[in-house]
Amino acid sequence: MGNELRTTFNDQLNSSISFLEVNPVAEQSAAVKHNCVCCDVCGMNPIVGVRYKCSVCPDYDLCSHCEEAYGHNHLLLKLRSAQKDNGKVFRLERKVKREDYRAEFISTNLKDKMKVRPGEVVEAVWMMMNSGTVAWPVNTKFASKGNSKLTIESIDVGDKEPNELVELKMRVRMPDKPGRYAEFFSLRYNAVKSFGPNLWIDVIVEDTKKNQGIDLNKEKRKLRLERRLEGLVIPNDMKDNMRKLLEICETISPELLLDSLIRNGNNVYAVMSELYSQVNP
Repeated sequence: MGNELRTTFNDQLNSSISFLEVNPVAEQSAAVKHNCVCCDVCGMNPIVGVRYKCSVCPDYDLCSHCEEAYGHNHLLLKLRSAQKDNGKVFRLERKVKREDYRAEFISTNLKDKMKVRPGEVVEAVWMMMNSGTVAWPVNTKFASKGNSKLTIESIDVGDKEPNELVELKMRVRMPDKPGRYAEFFSLRYNAVKSFGPNLWIDVIVEDTKKNQGIDLNKEKRKLRLERRLEGLVIPNDMKDNMRKLLEICETISPELLLDSLIRNGNNVYAVMSELYSQVNP
């Protein structure tokens, strides 16, 4: 009787254990789903179960089976719960080194030694591209590298993705003092860490007062010349040559110059030769 009871109990226990055995496929199908994330080896989409995310590569994920079978040459993050990243690449920026951030200069509307007026506001534009394999940091800015004498402001750039173009545009106010000014700029993050090529603005602020003085002197000479021509009856074909002679020979009377010009058939060189022979007989 005791043996029969033990046999019956063992059969029931084995039946219960068999019923409670975990089906691996059923467990995986009931596990968490990592939406918008696929395995880069077997192509499982989405990854179901544990997700292994590379901490270095910008977008590399493995399912638990491929992680165990193939592994990876970088540190993998074991994610048991889905990340709320709306399908975007899940990044840990602290794992990315500064040399991983790259930028390429494309074009600009500026020229070296560009002439500007004092106080003029110039719109400077640079085109750049993320030429690396990782996105730029979220707090990336485009800012001056020194204490500039130009009135400028930094530009918030943000986390541009690889191969993405960005237009860097700023309004720069020129100094009031004439001279040459140059300022260098770079992309930077965390306030001090810079990357990519240095860009610059190189301008020459013109001395407008000096230019105004030159123009004023020209007007004075022109007025003095016209006064010397007053009262002279000059043939139309001789007026231009007469003006040339008056500009050259400011100390000689206009009447003598006109007589010499008529005598030498409107030939300025002949007049100059005659005048020279009179001064140096």
